[in-house]
Amino acid sequence: GKPARINREKSLLKATYTRDVISGSVVFIDHFGNLITNITRELFDSVGKGRPFGIFVRGSRKFEITGISTEYSTIGNRQPYLAIFNSFGVLEIAQLNDNFAQLENCDITSSVEIKFTEDSSRLFY
Repeated sequence: GKPARINREKSLLKATYTRDVISGSVVFIDHFGNLITNITRELFDSVGKGRPFGIFVRGSRKFEITGISTEYSTIGNRQPYLAIFNSFGVLEIAQLNDNFAQLENCDITSSVEIKFTEDSSRLFY
C-alpha cells in the first residue's frame, strides 16, 4: 500500500490557570538574557479581564512586576525590570542593557506566576 503520512505536532508545556492566577514557566532564554515564557497574551487577557496584577518570577529572590510594557525603552529607574508581550505573543521578562537571567539566577526551570486581584494592595507575597 501507499505509505501513510503522519503529522506529529510538537507543543510546549502550556501555562495553567485558575480564576486569579496564571502559572507558567520559562521556556527559552535568548542571547540577551531575556526570559521567554509560555504565557500568551490571549491567556493573560482572558484571565486578567483588566484587573490589577503582579508578575512574580522565581529565581534566586522574589520580586514583582506590576505592568506590561509596549516597548523596551519603557524601563526606567522606578522599576528595573520589564514585562512585554513579544512578536510571538508570549510574555517576555527583561532588563534593559543587562542579562536578566544571569542577574536573577533564572533558567528554564524558573517559574512565572501572574496573580490578579480586585485590590492591588493585596498582590505582594
